[in-house]
Amino acid sequence: MTIKKPAREIVFKPEPFFTCLISALEAYKRETYGLLFSRNTGNTIDFAYTMQLARKTFVEVYVNDKLERYIIREAEEDFGLRFIGDFHSHTDYKGKSTYKSGETDTCGLRENPDKIALILGLSSDQEKFIEMLMRVYYYDSEQKRIRKAKLILPKRLETILSVNNFSLLNFFRTPQR
Repeated sequence: MTIKKPAREIVFKPEPFFTCLISALEAYKRETYGLLFSRNTGNTIDFAYTMQLARKTFVEVYVNDKLERYIIREAEEDFGLRFIGDFHSHTDYKGKSTYKSGETDTCGLRENPDKIALILGLSSDQEKFIEMLMRVYYYDSEQKRIRKAKLILPKRLETILSVNNFSLLNFFRTPQR
């Protein structure tokens, strides 16, 4: 009998959560991209940085690799942060729970098993944002496969987001015209 190994747990602090969320909302209907940092072992997302100069399209984001490496180096050397991965959004995702990550969503995780990839899926009914789906992936070097991590939100963040079953309906409203 094989014992199923529990998924890696990632704690998402409120401040970087809102950075990722606001970045995805700002760029909507285009994708967004940013970097995730930790102060400890890499299992807590303490800081998120949006790559504002990235070229955003409806299906992908183009990042200046030299600028990205510079930001990571400065964050690690000057602020003592540890680069733990990146985030990006998928728009008009429709909130289906059968979401599978594509190869481009998780590229680099096999080569960097200590890194994570956070994906935010947003859907809209043209007047307001209705749903957001978050997934965090990592490479499990023992099982030699990409796995979905267990995302842990602080209680105060869970309380805010529990309205309408993790829906943005009552959380962010676009102006009515």
